[in-house]
Amino acid sequence: MSCYWALLSLETFKYIYLPSNVRDILMTSDVSMGDIPFTQSLFDYIHPEESYLATNDLSNFVRRKTLSGAVTRCRFLTIQSIIRQQKKIQKNSSSSNEAMDWAVTDLVMYNATDKIVLTFFHTLCIDATDHHFNCCGSPEIGSNEINYMKTVLRQYHTTSPLHPLCLFQIHDTLKQHPLLTYHSVKSNDQIETNFMRNVHSMIHEITLQEIKRRRRNDITNQPTCTQPAQSTTTQSIPPYDSCRVESIVIVYGHLTFSLIQVVPHCLDNQSKTILQPDLPFSFQNNPTSLLYHSSSPKQFISNQLNKTIVEGERISHSSPVISHNRGKSWININSRFQHETSFLPKIWRGRFGIHEKRCKNCDTSKSPEWRRGPNGHKTLCNACGLRYARLMAKHEKKT
Repeated sequence: MSCYWALLSLETFKYIYLPSNVRDILMTSDVSMGDIPFTQSLFDYIHPEESYLATNDLSNFVRRKTLSGAVTRCRFLTIQSIIRQQKKIQKNSSSSNEAMDWAVTDLVMYNATDKIVLTFFHTLCIDATDHHFNCCGSPEIGSNEINYMKTVLRQYHTTSPLHPLCLFQIHDTLKQHPLLTYHSVKSNDQIETNFMRNVHSMIHEITLQEIKRRRRNDITNQPTCTQPAQSTTTQSIPPYDSCRVESIVIVYGHLTFSLIQVVPHCLDNQSKTILQPDLPFSFQNNPTSLLYHSSSPKQFISNQLNKTIVEGERISHSSPVISHNRGKSWININSRFQHETSFLPKIWRGRFGIHEKRCKNCDTSKSPEWRRGPNGHKTLCNACGLRYARLMAKHEKKT
């Protein structure tokens, strides 16, 4: 299986739901993936040499407060190897006679709810003649499977403030009707209930438009899990005259996933966070250390960072690291660049991607041209890039 999807816990990044076609993959005549409880996190299935780097990537994803998804490329255990690993854990066996199979995989993540992450595991084919772009897709799922998924979502349900309103929806691509709609808002107010009903109708229309567009254009030459339809618009949604509407639609075979966030402009200044209202961590002077204040996804990531540092010291030492000697004046003027990028070795930076490109300095997403920043990549808008280039030129003249 070259591409499959799952739902993970945002707090622990453990599997909480796998679709039936993945659960039923048989490794032997009497053992299937669905029989194995997933007691480990996503990090435990990443190659040890890349676990630390992938953890850093993931910290970026958790820290982002937009609807955009993230892509991290790494070596990841195949399904069969995950099964073998879980069997050894169940038997309390430390035997390493069986070799683990690793595949270069794009881990594609989207915030489905405030507690759950929609994740795609897209394996890159080594054979250039193998058109792996067409491997994205899910078979049709029945009502029993939908009910099972609803049960899982209810276990992770928490009541959130109405604004911003975030919804997760799954459509039947062929029949073009919703199979599941989830949000964590409960309201007894009739006005707000009507507002949510209008949003439900709107996300349904947005999803149908994307399904029809893909059919009309016969788009099959790209991996759909990493190339979603993403838009940000301003619309009138009664009772609010103006709302900012962000949406992501992923047409994935028989299933279409839709994520939407709606913020009335009159409340926009009061609602700057979306799915994680309090991400209690920040980078200190040592950019590889995370400061956390409570039990949360950030604490889990911090623990994972400490774990991989201890277990993989030889790995971090062998990876090239940015020099902190050059551009000292720039660091003093804006240390944010260093906090954002210096803890990632050069071989890894660029593997993490946010679908909406933003300047690392001023956070704008609108620029006529993107320029190179301290990490050597085009991460700065035109204005910030020119200022940085002038500053570096002055620094080089002085030295």
